[in-house]
Amino acid sequence: MAADEAEILSIAIDSGQRGRGLSRDLLLTISAIWPAGASGRIFLEVEENNQPARRLYERAGFAVVGRRERYYKQPGGDI
Repeated sequence: MAADEAEILSIAIDSGQRGRGLSRDLLLTISAIWPAGASGRIFLEVEENNQPARRLYERAGFAVVGRRERYYKQPGGDI
């Protein structure tokens, strides 16, 4: 957190524990501890093709505010 903004760098769940709502619980916990009176702006980055994460964030009310073209390295080594 800095000033009136926070950034989520990563949410990771062990592959054997996925599908149990733990990512949602972590995201809700982060939102719940956000200081009262803050603007409530929380930023995160997610790879375009990471559909499970995108669904999680969309359901939590996050919206796309920008894109970084060719930011993430692709499986073949391309950016």
